Amino acid sequence: MTDKESLKEFDFVKFAQQKVNEAIINGTDSLVLEGFGLDELPKNIEYINSKSLFLGQNKIGCIPDELISNLKNTQELLRYLSHRERIPLNELKLILVGEANVGKSAIVERLTEGTFRH
Repeated sequence: MTDKESLKEFDFVKFAQQKVNEAIINGTDSLVLEGFGLDELPKNIEYINSKSLFLGQNKIGCIPDELISNLKNTQELLRYLSHRERIPLNELKLILVGEANVGKSAIVERLTEGTFRH
């Protein structure tokens, strides 16, 4: 297995969760989770006592300016991020495969435009 293959198989979410668990147990002063590609915070992160938290280069989303300007400690930010409402992403990718003239295009038209031709 090459280094690239092993990096593709590396589970950044599990690794981030391990780092959070270690920070809770060890009481570290800072926790670095930059560049993990996280779209949500790991479980139990609100229990860390770290003074510094680095979350850059993740997909967690935007944080309101008023929260950042009045931020007194990392726990406030963590509470906000872990309790904000999650918006479901209703997306689907569909590949239609089949013989010619059996209705694949009609199905696509029905799904995308709401019309159906016979």
